[in-house]
Amino acid sequence: MVLFLFLGAIIGIVSVVFAMQNTAVVTVTFLDWHVAAPLAVIVLGAAVFGIAVTLLGMLLGVISNALTEYKLRREQRVIETIPSYKSEVTEQQVSA
Repeated sequence: MVLFLFLGAIIGIVSVVFAMQNTAVVTVTFLDWHVAAPLAVIVLGAAVFGIAVTLLGMLLGVISNALTEYKLRREQRVIETIPSYKSEVTEQQVSA
C-alpha cells in the first residue's frame, strides 16, 4: 500500500514538472477539429485517454470472464443436483 502511495507521489511530481516545462501553445488538428492548448495539456490528455481506453478494454474482458464463470457455476449446480446411482457390488455377487 505504501509502495503505491509512493509511486503515485512520484508520478504526480513528474507530471507537474513536465507541465511546468511545456507551456508552449500548440494546435492539434484531427479531421475537422482544431484544438489549441499548452503542449503539456495535450500530452497528458492523450495519456489519460489512452488509459481510459485500456481500462475499458480490460473491463470488457473482466465482464466476459465473469459471465463465463457464472455459466460454468450454473452448469455445475445442475450436474450436482442430478442423482447419482452407485452400484454397490458385493463379493457374493462377483463370485456368483
